[in-house]
Amino acid sequence: MILWANGNSSLFLYPEEMKRILFLIVCLMSFSAKADMEELWQEYLPPFETTLVKAYCVFVDDTAKTGTVFVYTFKESQNVPQEVISVEQLMTNRTGKNKNAMSIGVVSCKRQG
Repeated sequence: MILWANGNSSLFLYPEEMKRILFLIVCLMSFSAKADMEELWQEYLPPFETTLVKAYCVFVDDTAKTGTVFVYTFKESQNVPQEVISVEQLMTNRTGKNKNAMSIGVVSCKRQG
């Protein structure tokens, strides 16, 4: 790294170019991670049926055979796109060999096709 007489490094000579490079790196990173999803079911909640609940099986990539169930909750209104209210991993209580021992586990799923 080149240091100038005032002690600044060469990285600070071109702040606009550095901003553009960092912005490009961040944008490309956000598109590189992709999970594969399959919808399992969906249901509208009463009484007004403006809340939609969907369950998805989420896989690490498109080659994985097993995944994890996530529940998405959406708010629907007329002339407004669906708004995500929450995303939660579906959990279950499991009983071990000892009837008094309970543990919490993640609900897994398998690829449909």
